[in-house]
Amino acid sequence: MDESVDQYLQALNKLTKNCEFQAVTATQARNNYVRDAFINGISSNHIRQRLLENKKLDLSMAYDQALTLEMAQKQLTSYTLQNSLNAAASTVHTKVTESDDQSECGEGRTIAAASGQKCFFCGNLKHDRFRCPARISVVKNCNKKGHFARVS
Repeated sequence: MDESVDQYLQALNKLTKNCEFQAVTATQARNNYVRDAFINGISSNHIRQRLLENKKLDLSMAYDQALTLEMAQKQLTSYTLQNSLNAAASTVHTKVTESDDQSECGEGRTIAAASGQKCFFCGNLKHDRFRCPARISVVKNCNKKGHFARVS
């Protein structure tokens, strides 16, 4: 059987008899209302749950914690992306071929393509130094080892 509106209100009043309500100012009441609307309206269920775990939480604390959690989620996404790029790069196996001043840098091409970075020594997409084809080359112009003429 469903309870009536009257019975529901009486049950709520009974539950609140032992609550220690304190008088609040209009500003505090407004801030509490905004805090509750803020928590309710947050799109991330994870952030909402973490905010609701606090025993005491004012609007300022809710805002600060939500910003921190949002930033942490973005950083986690960045790390997850980086890990997936690293995993993709480890599966790329291209043969490193050398010809006087030109070469293709093999492993790490996927990461470098995403970041757009170039190797300082060979000029191709960034990779580990020990995999650089310029590591063992000697430039005829300067007679130095470890880079290609096109990047000197």
